[in-house]
Amino acid sequence: MLSAAPSCYSSVDCQYPSLTYLETLTQHYNQPHQSTCWYPPIPHQSFGYQPYDQPYQLPQQLQLAQARVPQACEIAATPRVDDTNHADERKEDRISALPDEILQHILSFIDIYEAIQTSILSKRWKHLWLSLLNIRMHLRGGASYHRHVSQFLSHRDAAAAVHDFHLSLDTQLCIREDLALVEECVLYAINHGVQSLRLHVSKHLHFRLPAALFTSTTLQELELREKDTWIHVPARFSLPNLKTLYLDVKFSFNYDDWRDPFAGLPELEKLSLRLWNGLVLKAPPKLRFLEIFGSNSVIRIKEISAPLLTSFRYKGCLPFECSEMNLPMLELVYLDIHGIKWKKSIWYHLNCVRLLHQLGNATIVSLTLDTLMFLELVGDSIEQSPPPFPNLKCLKVINGSSKRSTVLESVMNYLTIGTLYFESSLKVEIPCDVVVVYQHREAYDDLYYDDLYFEEDYTQSS
Repeated sequence: MLSAAPSCYSSVDCQYPSLTYLETLTQHYNQPHQSTCWYPPIPHQSFGYQPYDQPYQLPQQLQLAQARVPQACEIAATPRVDDTNHADERKEDRISALPDEILQHILSFIDIYEAIQTSILSKRWKHLWLSLLNIRMHLRGGASYHRHVSQFLSHRDAAAAVHDFHLSLDTQLCIREDLALVEECVLYAINHGVQSLRLHVSKHLHFRLPAALFTSTTLQELELREKDTWIHVPARFSLPNLKTLYLDVKFSFNYDDWRDPFAGLPELEKLSLRLWNGLVLKAPPKLRFLEIFGSNSVIRIKEISAPLLTSFRYKGCLPFECSEMNLPMLELVYLDIHGIKWKKSIWYHLNCVRLLHQLGNATIVSLTLDTLMFLELVGDSIEQSPPPFPNLKCLKVINGSSKRSTVLESVMNYLTIGTLYFESSLKVEIPCDVVVVYQHREAYDDLYYDDLYFEEDYTQSS
């Protein structure tokens, strides 16, 4: 009677036979050998074939495996700590075990309406939303949503302060009730000691904010964003602890307050605003960063005075005009003027050159290719003018909104030759896809007709 060795594997593609198979195979080969028995070769790549015309001896690998079988079986039979506690670990909610401060910080990244919905997760989450310090709210239209917002404000822990309040008006059809709800939310934040308030609107509006907003003693950061929105300011800004002010909106002031509205901000360090005609900006003593947004027309302001300002940024379609500019400590300048065809009115070129000279104390200057286009309006003659930045240490040319790939050599010479560090350590950075050329090719004009630029007669904007 022929007997054969077992040939079952857990998987024929596995690298090693399973433990059960090794144990069974070892027991089989330990039986007394009979000459009538035939042992087929073991069909596994980890064992070699051997002739069976002589008494069978275990291959070396199988002998090693045989010696390890009892030890392996013993280890396998011993329950692991991880296995015994695995079920308990699956039942444990590690997120809920975090402190309230961390869970509330996580909830601050989602809308308050979604944060309230987490109260149904478990008892641990039921009351977390009641004392959130950072609130993000997207206001939508409809009486039901207004009711939910009012209920949230009334049920929130009255003793809990508000650190950050981000309010976004997303409704497309703005009605009187929507504006009233905005005022209610802003007033609630002010009354709870808000430190950072951001208000974003998505359409053209004209509304007034509570007077308490502009006299808050706790507010450190204020952001009002939507360039086509008009916001009435009932009084001069009087925010003694405000450090950051971002105003990408249009303002309507009382007659006596619109010329110098920032005199009541003694701690202000960073200011971003949209220009308006006739502005007098006498910066607070601690102002270090000033960012200005232009418009589609020439803006004429009377004065910018910031004795300790170190960084200035301007982005607009046309260069603005300033009768008097005093920036003695200026170091960094960024200009992106992007809204005119290069061959049009010489007045824009003169305004741009004058603006550069008013910012002449800067040592690190970043100019977009669109801005350099204004300097090319007079061709090579600009090279004969004195450099606008005599103390220039680094000039950075940056890609702008137009599809430009060249810049005139005369413009680069105008900006660099004659500066203090030109022959020693002046650094010039130009994008790798931009080439400095002596003269633009004939098709140069066509590069700009595909883009949107604003052509306005200088006299009409007066």
